[in-house]
Amino acid sequence: MVRGFFPLDEELGLAPGHFTPRLQESLVRLGSWMPFRHAAQELEFFTGVPVSEATARRITEQWGAAYVSVQTAAVEELERTLPRPPAGPARQLLSVDGAFVPLVGGEWTEVKTLALGVIAEPVLERSERVVHTRELSYFSRQSEAHDFTRLALVETHRRGVETAQRVCAVTDGAEWLQGFIDFHRSDAVRILDFPHAAEYVAQAGRVVYGEATPEFQAWFEPVCHRLKHQPPDEVLAEVRQLLKQAEVKAVSPESVATVQTSLQYLETRRAMIAYADFQH
Repeated sequence: MVRGFFPLDEELGLAPGHFTPRLQESLVRLGSWMPFRHAAQELEFFTGVPVSEATARRITEQWGAAYVSVQTAAVEELERTLPRPPAGPARQLLSVDGAFVPLVGGEWTEVKTLALGVIAEPVLERSERVVHTRELSYFSRQSEAHDFTRLALVETHRRGVETAQRVCAVTDGAEWLQGFIDFHRSDAVRILDFPHAAEYVAQAGRVVYGEATPEFQAWFEPVCHRLKHQPPDEVLAEVRQLLKQAEVKAVSPESVATVQTSLQYLETRRAMIAYADFQH
């Protein structure tokens, strides 16, 4: 049998291969949400079309690579033409982080992800003011910090980061993240994510009170409450006191260094842990 190009394929919107564009789109959406084997199984369940795991992987990765090319070209066009950005929301969340993911063969690599969303008005839940974020979108790349910062322009421009009235940048405080924020919205309110700050406080407390002891729990819970609702200087003073206690107890130099590292980390990010101010 001779394979060839049917003239009506392009006119009918049929992509290369045995699947219609709609089936390919469905497979790619599933393949981007779940393991490829499960994506193939779900597609067959809903459409009756059998697909192998290898095919699900191949098509999803092909479409993903094509989308990366489209977005990269869009960044180059933005840099060339400098168009006026669309109007952003009144309050916008910007969050960036990196996570290590496994590759075939047992290796690992870091994938950086940007999340953007619209910050809603506070609501009362269990007698506490809670803020939710809606209209979330994401941008991810396996790339170095400098390249990721540049390539993310396609998403920050689309979501109006430059024109949003106020942007809150919630991160883990890493240095490369500060460069990202400087590039996209230098006047953003920079917030250290609360679990990250609490973990540094906990590291210092464990040195003095022990790991998972009743004494540690009795100390840590009220300290976390003060960290969230009181000026940061109060908690910083408590961590300094822990350092003195660690030195008096003559714990190992490594343990003292742990408290010193936690204290230095929090002190250099004092403006980012003013959680009481962020709530107003």
